[in-house]
Amino acid sequence: MSRPAWVAALAVLLLSACATPTPDLPPPTPTPVEPIAPTALPTASPTPRPAASFLLVLTAPVGVEHRDPATGLIMDADARAMALGSLSAALQAIDAYPDLPLTLSLSPSLLRQLREMLDGDTPARDVFWELSARPATELTADDKRFIIQHFFDGRSLERIARDARVFPRWAELRRLREQALAGGRGEAGPSLSMADWRDLQVLYNLSLFSPRALQSPLLAGLVARGRNFTEDDKQVLFEQTRQALVGTAAALRRMSTAGKVSLAVLPLVEATAAVWRGDAAYPYPADADRLLTAAASEYSTWFGRRPDAVVVEADLSAAQASGRLRAGVAGAVLSVPNTTGRVSEFATDAALAALAAGLGADASLALPVTLGAEGDLEAEASLLDTLFRLPARAQGRYRLIDVRDGGLTTAPLTRTVAAPVAEAALPAATAMFSEVLRSRAFLEDYLAGRRIAGIDTVRAAQDALLAATDAGLYRVRPDMTAVEQQARVRDHLGQVFALLGVPTPDYIDAPLAAPTRAANLRAMRGPITPTLEGDPDGAAWAQAARVTPALASLTQAADVFQALSVGVGGRTLYVRLELRQPWETLGEADGVPTRLGVYLQRGPAGPGGAPVSTFMTRIGGDGERKLPLGITATHLLEWTPADGALGAFVSNGEGGWTPLALPNARVGLSERVIEMAVPLDALGFTSDDALAAMAVLRRGASEVNRLPEQAVLALTLPDIGTPRQLGRIEDPAGDDRGPGSYVYPTDALFVPGSFDLRAVTVQRDANDLVFAIELGAAIRNPWGSPIGLSLQTIDLYLDRDPGKGTGARALFPGRNAALPAGYGWDAAVRVDGWEQALYFPGANGAPVVRPVRPRVVVDPRGRVTVRVPLAALPEGNPAEWAIGLVVLSQEVYPSEGVWNVRDVDLVAGPWRFGGGPDDLNHTRIIDVLLPAGVTPAQSALLGGYRPVRDPRARVTVDDLPVVPMVTIGLASTPATGKP
Repeated sequence: MSRPAWVAALAVLLLSACATPTPDLPPPTPTPVEPIAPTALPTASPTPRPAASFLLVLTAPVGVEHRDPATGLIMDADARAMALGSLSAALQAIDAYPDLPLTLSLSPSLLRQLREMLDGDTPARDVFWELSARPATELTADDKRFIIQHFFDGRSLERIARDARVFPRWAELRRLREQALAGGRGEAGPSLSMADWRDLQVLYNLSLFSPRALQSPLLAGLVARGRNFTEDDKQVLFEQTRQALVGTAAALRRMSTAGKVSLAVLPLVEATAAVWRGDAAYPYPADADRLLTAAASEYSTWFGRRPDAVVVEADLSAAQASGRLRAGVAGAVLSVPNTTGRVSEFATDAALAALAAGLGADASLALPVTLGAEGDLEAEASLLDTLFRLPARAQGRYRLIDVRDGGLTTAPLTRTVAAPVAEAALPAATAMFSEVLRSRAFLEDYLAGRRIAGIDTVRAAQDALLAATDAGLYRVRPDMTAVEQQARVRDHLGQVFALLGVPTPDYIDAPLAAPTRAANLRAMRGPITPTLEGDPDGAAWAQAARVTPALASLTQAADVFQALSVGVGGRTLYVRLELRQPWETLGEADGVPTRLGVYLQRGPAGPGGAPVSTFMTRIGGDGERKLPLGITATHLLEWTPADGALGAFVSNGEGGWTPLALPNARVGLSERVIEMAVPLDALGFTSDDALAAMAVLRRGASEVNRLPEQAVLALTLPDIGTPRQLGRIEDPAGDDRGPGSYVYPTDALFVPGSFDLRAVTVQRDANDLVFAIELGAAIRNPWGSPIGLSLQTIDLYLDRDPGKGTGARALFPGRNAALPAGYGWDAAVRVDGWEQALYFPGANGAPVVRPVRPRVVVDPRGRVTVRVPLAALPEGNPAEWAIGLVVLSQEVYPSEGVWNVRDVDLVAGPWRFGGGPDDLNHTRIIDVLLPAGVTPAQSALLGGYRPVRDPRARVTVDDLPVVPMVTIGLASTPATGKP
């Protein structure tokens, strides 16, 4: 996988070391390195200041190799892409500059995969090569799903632009792919012709080659033709691929033999900083040594000698480096903290001169340039050529050295090349790494001799565990989902236990985060009442939530499930499974019955909080074993084809399942359809419960299929009680302009109507006061709110005795609004994607949070339902209360003193509303609840205030815009506080 950008170059540390060669090589003679005293600071003197030195380090990073255990295929094409593209271009550029001081640092994973791809007997292949070489007419549905998703993944904007420029047909196919996915096609491919698939196969692999390689006659002919490729063209393409890989390997060996450049190696794994520190956070300092010795061993296998240096990218202090990086695998160990390292940041004379001016006299600074970071291969090749020309123009202001020159000193930068870029950690990163630590503690028994296994086995297990410490697996990245990253870590940990011959512990299978909604999920549209006759066309299920198979991996078994539907009617839960084969063919395996389970997770609800969950499948008899679900589940509906029995189970909190009585449950069958009806009361489900569902088909001890694969069918149960409506108040469409002048932010996330309040329906049942709030557009969740509400903030203000002047008039901080004179809120609810709270006014009118959290359910179609327990509200008849309701925009980084709502500026920007006046007390409210025809209108209420521009002036509630109050039971005219 592509390595993240490096952020700022801070230091180069040179450590002396003694070599530990591989057993089959003669030991090299250690070269002692004398400690270097820090360079003294320059004193005032007429003597010209010596030039700063730059150690130019080109790195060819490739992430930890990950293979599919079933096929042996490498699961990404990163090594091949580096060898054919950026590294090939860099080697060609280096050839043109024979006297250039340069250090080239290679990833051990790159070296190993390149060596295995050139194995004459059983050459390794990545899955992208395998699928591209397969005749287009023989591609299975699973093959096509993999291609349509992953052949376009993980490319930077620069790379996308470059590919569109060089291969116009590629851009055309990308658009077709996006249209297919936008249409929700489960098969992800009906809109592509056979010619499209073949062109995809060819163009993906053509795009990996360096610009100079694409100028060779055979490849240039393919580029010029651009489309309508044949299977013969693919044979030419992959023969050129093999020759290019051979050429890259030969160039590396030639440079090593000639000593033309210094050749260094990266550690076995770009491990997280905790591994390098070896402190209490990861108390295994020997692992840092292993990362270096294993890397040097791979280098020695390639070149017959130890590397000139090992480049460690962790940001370590000198004390940490000298204390931990003592492996003695090379002439030098360079600790180079993460830097952006794009060629474009160093490839100008002005950039290097500016850096030199900020360094001390005779200082040395490593300039790590990451191959592939530019994205645009043509631009990168041109920039490398420019960079290699710079020494001729240095004119004494700086000079380039290489690692063999010695004389490196610590040289802090006084000015950085690029501003730091924060890399977001995965939400589950801490939990993921805790599993690594638990597994490492178990492995320590073998390394310390307390448990016995062969030394080669233990070393292989240690390397597998270190692969799970790859820092890139714990950061948000564009080429992998969080689920895929977690699976990578757990695959590596699973290898540890498999190599040692012991069972994998359960914690390796426990879900680390809430499951995601299936991408191709059709939301529930309304109640259903099917007759359970297994109707093939499913017309009676049109209003149910429905999910079809998502894009699958190459090695996943052919889908048995065609669709899963879940719906509600009255107090009954309905489930429908559509199969690709008759259910009678599911059969048994080795005498063990096939079991079709629908696992359900009821979300946290009510005073009981989150229910007890299990994350493993149920064992129903001999010959079966637990399998990880990938989600937690509270309930299980299990149907057995052998006897047609439907059973229900509830999690027992100990990793198992307890039978649950299921009166009045029904099953309906047809050839390829299974339908179930289960009373909600028997399951203990209530109104507005969040529900997640996954179907799992098991045969014997193995899983056959699941739907969805890496997600869940998610829905919210509708109101299944008998609520009484207290009132419904409608608001005009199109008045989401505050006082009439406000305009939406310019970013496309802010879809028109997103803040346009349309109506609120107030209901009461035995336990709750319920507010169903309707907006004028679908509710989007671009920032991943746990309740599905990213953009909006909604406030509700309740006055239990309208007109008597009790309670607080001022709204929450930052709203810059107040209730009309004579009105005051006695309870208020604040709802945004991360905060749902109930408040009472304190002694001074300031809001005081109550220990009760309202339940909020977001329907993406434009409805937010808020449930507030009646027991937590003031006494009285809610039908006689007045309500003030406002819609604002949620803001993660609000202005000082503002409770997380977005500002309104004079002019709209990407993240700011526009149209605001030039004063300090205009409101941030976008829409208020006010029926049509009421005077004064919203524009007058929110705009008719005394503007304050002096920050020293005292602002009272009478200086603020007014939010009207409307009686819930509509027994009176809305109170506006205006004549």
